[in-house]
Amino acid sequence: MMRAREDRVHLASDATVPLKGLAMVIFGAITQIALMLVHLGQRRPMRVAVSLFTVSFSTCLVLTAIFGAPFQVFMPHQPGASLSEVLRGL
Repeated sequence: MMRAREDRVHLASDATVPLKGLAMVIFGAITQIALMLVHLGQRRPMRVAVSLFTVSFSTCLVLTAIFGAPFQVFMPHQPGASLSEVLRGL
């Protein structure tokens, strides 16, 4: 039980999240540049490849930002919390 608490405290005090985010953005930019270089001279395939990568990469960034901080509350009025309060009242 004490070990689980220490693990939670360690995760909550983790300061590497901004560094990880910056590294992901830098690698994403490098990958986009590589995609552009691969499709150099072919405008339509370049647009399609970079667009698909940008959409998928931005989705991954959003999901990482949401679930990257396990103890940060993003939605203070979560439907599940309200439902559990109602069920406790029954």
